[in-house]
Amino acid sequence: SSNNILSLQKDNHLIWLATFGGGLNLLDTKTNQFKAFRSIEGNPNAISSDYLYSVLKDSKGNIWAGTNNGLYKIKPDGTKINYLSNTSKSNTTAPKFVRSLYEDSRGNIWIGSENSPLVFFDPKKDKFMSLSNLRGTGRIFSSIIFSITESPKNIIWVGTDDGNVQLTKDGGKNWTNFRGKIAGMPVGAWIPQIRASRYHAGEAM
Repeated sequence: SSNNILSLQKDNHLIWLATFGGGLNLLDTKTNQFKAFRSIEGNPNAISSDYLYSVLKDSKGNIWAGTNNGLYKIKPDGTKINYLSNTSKSNTTAPKFVRSLYEDSRGNIWIGSENSPLVFFDPKKDKFMSLSNLRGTGRIFSSIIFSITESPKNIIWVGTDDGNVQLTKDGGKNWTNFRGKIAGMPVGAWIPQIRASRYHAGEAM
């Protein structure tokens, strides 16, 4: 339904596509058939926006889609859930403008956004946990969180639109910022992707 694809997720013979303006698309590579999940006014089970930036399949088989109007989840049984930023208290809900999604080794879903704090979803508590986003505390501050990944020992890396590459070793309580400390990387450059080492804790490229 759109040629503007910003993210994709392979799911066996299925491919989920996050499109900008065309909703969440699903391609069945066996039948070569497309299915589009589009926003429908007044339908609470429909995706909240057709403008998507990220899509993720987690270890439990849930499909997560990040939009410019909240987070959308499709469970393995077909149940659909919209997580909107205005449905509960700000520290227990998904951000409105979701840019990036990542599942860590503990099953938490990390959610990077635009103009909102970094958030993760704890499936054991069935709750969103919002992390402090205040400048000067050593924690994450940025207008856009583009990339999230993990290296061994539960080290989480985050990349932003203003050149910050940060890591946390304690689930987001404290952060180390490598801005200006990485050879060859211009200060203030966008960080759209981080590739963390799968073997060495604290290494990424």
